[in-house]
Amino acid sequence: MVQPRPAPAGAASPTVLHVLPSIDGGGVATATAGLCAALRGEGWRAVVASAGGRLEVRLRGRAVEHRRLPLDSGNPLVVTANVRRLAALAADCAARLVHVHDGAAAWSAVAAARKAGLPVVATLYGLPVPSRGPLGRAWSQAPLRADRILAVSADLAERLGSVVPADRVRTVHPGIDLAEFDPAAIRGNRIARLADAWRIAPDHPVVLLPGTVHPDGGHALLLQAAATLERRDVAVVFVGAASSDAAANRRLETAVRQSGLAERVRFAGECQDMPAAYMLADVVVLPAIRPVGFDLAAIEAQAMGRPVVVTAMGGLPEAVQPASTGWLVRPDDPAELAWALDRALALEPDVRERLAARCRGFVESERTVQQAARRTAAVYAELVPSPQPA
Repeated sequence: MVQPRPAPAGAASPTVLHVLPSIDGGGVATATAGLCAALRGEGWRAVVASAGGRLEVRLRGRAVEHRRLPLDSGNPLVVTANVRRLAALAADCAARLVHVHDGAAAWSAVAAARKAGLPVVATLYGLPVPSRGPLGRAWSQAPLRADRILAVSADLAERLGSVVPADRVRTVHPGIDLAEFDPAAIRGNRIARLADAWRIAPDHPVVLLPGTVHPDGGHALLLQAAATLERRDVAVVFVGAASSDAAANRRLETAVRQSGLAERVRFAGECQDMPAAYMLADVVVLPAIRPVGFDLAAIEAQAMGRPVVVTAMGGLPEAVQPASTGWLVRPDDPAELAWALDRALALEPDVRERLAARCRGFVESERTVQQAARRTAAVYAELVPSPQPA
């Protein structure tokens, strides 16, 4: 285990080098960008290394330095060269610690940290998936060699206990920026713009499923449930990029046709204004059918005062307060999912208003990015002497 290194004289803000394949959106990149900005309030300077992406603008706007490296490459020669590049970057920015946020770049990041004599923290969003061959196994298992492993849910932390010593694992739930997800800041024109783009009539209730259209995302399960709803005017909106699995996309298109919901289902693609999308929704659904480590969408939706329905898989139950901010249902039961949707859509205005306040309160008390930064900084302090907050 790496021992804490003494802080250099006069170093008020130690630097952490954050490594991930790209900063092009998605849950991992979004959570990392928010965390890096919030860590400043805990006295830590963040430098991000990735292949780049649309969230670079967000990092610059929050005074977080970004360096472009080909960390999204799977070419063995590039992956090996990235060790040298990251070690040089760590020296250039006087990093005291390396924090890797995605398994695809972990091997290079861990090797570079060892080369530079720096401790390593790895955030895991799920158990590493074993790859074939010695090289593939080494790459996939690299995050497990970190000095501290941050699990994004208690469920994942428990499952990690079977593959790494429990004393190296900490649970840190990702958080969101409440200023970005603030119902009071959303003007009607933003909501109307999305409703028009998605062809949703003003008086039609909306069931929203955010996230990549993936076979494990439960889109087919939602279709089964929605087809049994008594209300026939409900719009079902899938917001997110299409799956990279073309066959899975075709199966879902077939399921839409067979469900009889073709006129009511919208494939909205990626959305650049998710706060407005949540405000357009009457209920947000995350019907995963395989364990997931976390899903920021559940927290974002509640911050916007929207009830959520999630399946009891992986870390999703930790993202909702059942019977208070939403519903928890079985992942293999479309009838139960339909029941929860009916309940959510039938809420009277005064009940919905009280539920919205509870949703917002839950996020404020448990799931802000500042809280995530505070807990992450406490883990850093186990490896590097803690700085004084700025």
